[in-house]
Amino acid sequence: MSGPLHISIWGRNEIDSFGLRHILTEPDFIIDRVLSGEAEARFSEWEDGPDRLILIDSPSVPPILPRYSALRAALPNARVVLLCDACDMDTAKQAFSMGIDGLLSTHMAAEPLLCAVRLVATGMKVMPSEIIQHLVADAPPSILRDKNHRDARPELSEREIQILHCLAAGEANKDIASRLAVAEATVKAHVKAILRKLQVDNRTQAAIWAINQGKIAEY
Repeated sequence: MSGPLHISIWGRNEIDSFGLRHILTEPDFIIDRVLSGEAEARFSEWEDGPDRLILIDSPSVPPILPRYSALRAALPNARVVLLCDACDMDTAKQAFSMGIDGLLSTHMAAEPLLCAVRLVATGMKVMPSEIIQHLVADAPPSILRDKNHRDARPELSEREIQILHCLAAGEANKDIASRLAVAEATVKAHVKAILRKLQVDNRTQAAIWAINQGKIAEY
């Protein structure tokens, strides 16, 4: 995405809604509206598009069903993220079968939430690491061996760790170079090293790896 991301927040109550607004107050985000509880929403009046994201805070999937079908009918191209308490396999199957773009846990910290929202805005599907671990538990042994190899904590330098944080935040090489006061060519070299060490193909996969493995907080 080249422009700002327009976000609508629908929380389970006023306190949660404005708490999320506070977390999502970022230079590249525009908060279009904040709703809470059983507030009435006229989705036909909302603008649609991949640069629009609706964040719904709900205990689980069933409570959002009455309004979700109307939301999707009016806004087929908007990204929808569900932030909920119940992040198990059944919840994930329900959510993604409905066309939800991201499933996040209410127990996650603010920084991973921001990173996950940015990833969803790029078209990626995001889910909690515990669901990925569950999928791995059911995977064939050959896949497990590859997964265990990839999950081994790579030896990243301090500078590479800083750049990994920036990648997870969706920053471009030019912005990273400016932030760290280094040449853009230096950033490119570090990104290449990070991709090699994480055994991933691109910077988006590196960001997803960092979030799903909890490395943003750990490092």
